[in-house]
Amino acid sequence: MTATDRTLTERDASAKRHWIAVSAVALGTFLLVTAEQLPIGLLTPVGSALSVSEGAAGLMVTVPSIVAAVAAPVVPILVGRMDRRLLLVALMGLMTLANLASALAPNS
Repeated sequence: MTATDRTLTERDASAKRHWIAVSAVALGTFLLVTAEQLPIGLLTPVGSALSVSEGAAGLMVTVPSIVAAVAAPVVPILVGRMDRRLLLVALMGLMTLANLASALAPNS
């Protein structure tokens, strides 16, 4: 194997790792947005199940939206020069834990 062949093989392996990373971020983003937007279509059934008005059930999506609107400009300022990959993993982990807590919450 020549040096050129090794360089091409290393470049192909590097490109494959980059696409795996891009795919992981894309999948994480899809899941995050789905988890945020899914309750919008369920407001009426959720309100009925909890015996609250549709407006009160609407707070289920309004409050997180307000928090996101405030956090969007503040988080980049607070994290400053933190490693973006670490931050992304931490925030996606936090979202996963929040969804897990919701899934395991009692039905009452």
